[in-house]
Amino acid sequence: MMANAHQIYVEQLQSELRQIPEEYMPALIDIVHAFRTGVTIKPTSHQKKAQMLKETKEGLADLEADRLVDGTEVMEWLDSWGAESEGLAPKQ
Repeated sequence: MMANAHQIYVEQLQSELRQIPEEYMPALIDIVHAFRTGVTIKPTSHQKKAQMLKETKEGLADLEADRLVDGTEVMEWLDSWGAESEGLAPKQ
């Protein structure tokens, strides 16, 4: 029964994909990757959550102090994610 459900999902996705204009495929792949990554992240430990909260607070303090990074630099960095030549996060 699971194989049948899986095949139905595959066919539905293929049908939808055939209707997407080629120029939008890179964006769609990014969306699908973000979705897959988001739903498959394992629960974090208390220590990891504390670290994430600390980094978030630091980021908000930087924002309030007007310590910002150029948006173009950030986008170039994000575009490099997952590539062999993944860049380092831009600094102010």
